[in-house]
Amino acid sequence: MNLNNESIGDNGIKFLAEVLHNNKTITMLNLSQNKIGEMGAQNLGGMLENNKTLKTLELSSNEIRHMGTKYLSDSLKINKTVIIINISKNHIEDIGAQHLANGLQNNTTITELDLSYNEIGDIGMEYLGDALRNNTTITWIDLSNNHIGNIGAQHLANGLQNNTTITELDLSYNEIGDIGMGYLGDALRNNTTITRTNLSNNHVGNIGAQHLANGLQNNTTIIELGLSNNEIGDSGVEYLGDALRNNTTMVALYLSNNQIGYIGAQQLFNSLETNKTITKVIISKNKSKYCEAVESAIGIRNDKTITDLYLSDNDISDIGVQYLANVLENNTTITSIDVSGNRIGDNGAKYLGDALKNNKTLTTLMIDSDEAQKSQITDIGIQFLVDALQNNTTLQFLQLYSDISGYSAVAIATIKLQNKNMTISTLDLSERNIEDDAIQYLVNALDDNR
Repeated sequence: MNLNNESIGDNGIKFLAEVLHNNKTITMLNLSQNKIGEMGAQNLGGMLENNKTLKTLELSSNEIRHMGTKYLSDSLKINKTVIIINISKNHIEDIGAQHLANGLQNNTTITELDLSYNEIGDIGMEYLGDALRNNTTITWIDLSNNHIGNIGAQHLANGLQNNTTITELDLSYNEIGDIGMGYLGDALRNNTTITRTNLSNNHVGNIGAQHLANGLQNNTTIIELGLSNNEIGDSGVEYLGDALRNNTTMVALYLSNNQIGYIGAQQLFNSLETNKTITKVIISKNKSKYCEAVESAIGIRNDKTITDLYLSDNDISDIGVQYLANVLENNTTITSIDVSGNRIGDNGAKYLGDALKNNKTLTTLMIDSDEAQKSQITDIGIQFLVDALQNNTTLQFLQLYSDISGYSAVAIATIKLQNKNMTISTLDLSERNIEDDAIQYLVNALDDNR
């Protein structure tokens, strides 16, 4: 039954609870975004003590607060059917967390618990940590957007030491720092069930990353780790890279919006060189623009489903292109590359050319720039591309910047004319100041293109 956003208050809940008291058919009740307060929660709690069919209860964005949480928690001591409960955005503080912990102590049915966007702090986490210590049913818990700090992380870590059922844990948007990460790192060291954990938007720095890396050294279950929007720099990412060098389970690592520079990006790329399981490393929006190139390079290297590479307007220079070129050399899936609007020069053009010399899959290559940020590729760089692509038989679309010399214009035209897959009906080379030696390229190409 979906009653989301219907302006239902405590009086309405009283009537609804009476109807559902002995109902034997409804399994889902969505009461999110209403005006349910403590008395409404009390009536719902009374209903849950008798109802034997309801499995999912959605109460997010209401006003049940700590007393309402108590009424619901008391019913959970008796109820044996509800498995999913969402009480996010309900102004629940530490006292409410204590009430909920009491209700969970003997509950053996709840599998998913959403407590996000509340006001639970370190004291509340002590109660919840104790409840989770021996809980054998909860597999998914969302504690994001609360006020959990280092001490709260310690209490949670204590609970996780013995917990053998939780598989997904969200602690994003809290106040956990390096000390708290030490406790969580220790908990993850021997944990054998957690597969996904989100620690984004906390206060994790290099030392915290080191603590977490220590915990990951022997961990064989985590497949996804979120650390975006923290304070991790080059040394922190080096610790993480070393921990994941021989890891065979992690598939996704999120590190965007940290303080990672060129050195850290390079170290991470090198550390993961032999790792074949990580297919997604998100390190964009860091201090160094090389991070975008490294992010794509790691993805291309391990994710064989990627066919399009879009890196336009990322301020990538020749060194960043070199990362990409190294992994593109043996790639057999990429069909489209867009690195337009960057700072690619002649060396970058050479790296790309060498990587694509024997490529059999690429159909689209874009290296053009707008007027405000012209490419740094000269005739020398264009020649590198010409030499590399002259025998390419798969490229169908080639786009370089428009403000080029006559020689470069002819060189590009030559590539297009030589490639039988490119359909050309009109070729505009006006106002290019083409010299005689460049014309010979064009003549030879036109002779073959009949």
